[in-house]
Amino acid sequence: MSILLHIVGIPKNVKKEEVDRILNEAQIPFLSNKIINLDDILIDFEIELDPSTITNKEELINKINSLKLHYHLNQKIYSFYINKYDSSLILPKPEPNSEIKYLYDYDNLMNIDYAKEIGSDEIIYINKEFIEKQRNLFSYFIKKIGSNILQGKNIMNISLPIFIFDPRSLLEMWVWQNGYCDEFLEKAFLEKDPIERLKYATTYALTKMHLCVAQQKPFNPILGETFQCKLGNSLFYLEQTSHHPPQTNFYVIGKNYKLFGYNEPEANARANSFKIGAKGRTVIQFNDGVRIYFDNCPMMLKGTIIGNRSIDFTGNIQIVNDTNNLVCDILINPDFRTGFFGKFFSKKETFPDYVNGIITSTKTNARYNKIKKFYEIIDRNKDVYSKLEGDFSSDINFDGKNFWKFQEGKFPKMFRQSFTLPSDSCFREDEYFLYNKEEDIAGAYKNVMEERQRRDRKLRANYKK
Repeated sequence: MSILLHIVGIPKNVKKEEVDRILNEAQIPFLSNKIINLDDILIDFEIELDPSTITNKEELINKINSLKLHYHLNQKIYSFYINKYDSSLILPKPEPNSEIKYLYDYDNLMNIDYAKEIGSDEIIYINKEFIEKQRNLFSYFIKKIGSNILQGKNIMNISLPIFIFDPRSLLEMWVWQNGYCDEFLEKAFLEKDPIERLKYATTYALTKMHLCVAQQKPFNPILGETFQCKLGNSLFYLEQTSHHPPQTNFYVIGKNYKLFGYNEPEANARANSFKIGAKGRTVIQFNDGVRIYFDNCPMMLKGTIIGNRSIDFTGNIQIVNDTNNLVCDILINPDFRTGFFGKFFSKKETFPDYVNGIITSTKTNARYNKIKKFYEIIDRNKDVYSKLEGDFSSDINFDGKNFWKFQEGKFPKMFRQSFTLPSDSCFREDEYFLYNKEEDIAGAYKNVMEERQRRDRKLRANYKK
C-alpha cells in the first residue's frame, strides 16, 4: 500500500513544478502528486510515496518538517503522514451516560493563561509558547491574504493547520460555554418576582463570557453534525443546520425551562486583530410562560502579530424579559471618568472584566431601536429596580448580594445521554485523533473530512440544478 503525504496551506500561485523541485532537493522520492483545492486562496498537494523507498519514518518526517518555500521563508509546510484513507475505520462508541472528559481545564483558563490589572482595557494572554506557534500562522495569512484581511474578511471558512485547533467542535464548545444554565435557570424559575428572576437569568448570561476565552480554534461542524449531552438535569441537543453561512441550532430541555435559538459564528480579521462573535439569539422559555432573551457580545482578539495578545469585551449586552417589560442593560468595562482632564490625569479604577448594569423598564425608560434590535436606555438613574456590579470572570453581584463567584472545580460535569446519534461530534476522526494527541493523523483526516464536505456540497449544487 502506498503512503499519502499532504502538504497543506499552500497559496494557489505556487506551481506543481516548484513542489516537485523541493521534494527532489530534499531527496524524497515520490510516485505522483495532485492538487486539491482547499478554498479560494489555498491548495493542498497530495503526494504518493512508495513505502519501499522509506527506510526511516522519523527521518522522512524530519525532512518534511524542514521544507521551506520561497514565498515565505519562515513558514514551514504543514505536513501529515498517513496511509490511504480507510473508510472502514470505526471509532469507539461512547458508553451510555458516561462522563465526557476533555484535555484542558477550560473553566479555569482565565486564571491559568490570563492576567489583568486595574486600569487596563484588555485582559492579557500570557501563554507565550502557544502565542509563538500561532504568530507564524497569522504572519503567513497577513502576507498572503493581506488586502482581504485589511477589509475585515470573514475567515471562518479558511482551512487552517491542525496544531492551532481545540479538540472540540463548535457544538461542544457552545455547550461548555452555557454550562451554568441549568443551575441558574432552575433557580430563576423558583423566583416569582420578575426582577429576581431576571437577576438569575442575567447571571447565567454573564457566566458565558469567562468560558469564551480559549485561544485554540474549535472544529467547524459538518453540515448535519450533531452533539447531545446531559449537564445537570438539562438535556442539550445541537445540530449544524447550514454550511454557508455556518449556523448551529440548539435546544435545551430543563426541568422548568427550555432554551433555544441559533448561532452563526463570525471571525473577521484585521491587520493585528480578530473580531469574534456570533449572530443569533438565545431564548429562555420558562414553564410558566415567562420569556427572556439576549444576544451575544462580540470579543476582540488583539496582538495577533505584534504586541501583547489580549482579549477585550466592550459595549453592551442586554437581557430582556419581554413578558414583564424589563431589561437588564450591562456595560462591559465602562469608563466612568468624566471630562478631558478627568481622563487625562486619572486612571480607571476597574479591571478589564468589570461589568456594571441596571434593571429598568422597557416601557418607561427605554426606546427600542428596530435597526439595531436593541433598547436605548433614556436615563440610567431613572426607574432603576436593581444595580449590577462585578467581574464576569470572578463574581457577579446585584445590590451588594453575590449571585455567582468563581470556584475552581465547581463547573458541572458533562455526561453522554442514554444514546448517541451516529452524526455526533465524537465520531469525527480529526477530533478523535487530536484528542488522543495524534496530531499528524488528525491533520490528515481533517483534509479527508474537508474533501467530503466539498464533494457533498457539489452534489447538493448539482441536485438544485
